[in-house]
Amino acid sequence: MENSIDLTKPEWQPPSPIAVAGPPKGFELANPWARLIANIIDGLIIGTIAGIISLPFISDEKSNGDKRIVQLIGIIIGAFYYTFQDTSTKQATIGKRAFKLIVVDDFGNPIDKERAIKRFLCRLIPTFGIGLALCLFRDDKRCLHDIVSDTYVLKVM
Repeated sequence: MENSIDLTKPEWQPPSPIAVAGPPKGFELANPWARLIANIIDGLIIGTIAGIISLPFISDEKSNGDKRIVQLIGIIIGAFYYTFQDTSTKQATIGKRAFKLIVVDDFGNPIDKERAIKRFLCRLIPTFGIGLALCLFRDDKRCLHDIVSDTYVLKVM
């Protein structure tokens, strides 16, 4: 028998320390309702910025082209907003900071830009609220975008 690696099976990885031992000392898993309100705050900020930037692209006659441009501008602004805020030294968006929440990886470390982009892109998948509602029913209080990007949202005590 040859020594070969079976590429059809994913490589085993140990469970994350946060999943096994809980959040680090001085932190707790973020309350889902605080996360929801933080997301509303962030959405208002992104929507306001996108609305202002979109003004020159909106004609008097509403067309699907106008709507698509506005949506695209909103997605681009959202991508930059979440990526740069969550990877900053504060590890949180403005909405999360209002509730003393931070985003960390499985090991409690700050997340990198790749993980932040994956986290944001997962939010764009239409799950009709189920992806966000997951945190209400899971012990680790993670939403779909947290699970896919291997992140946790913690409250600083």
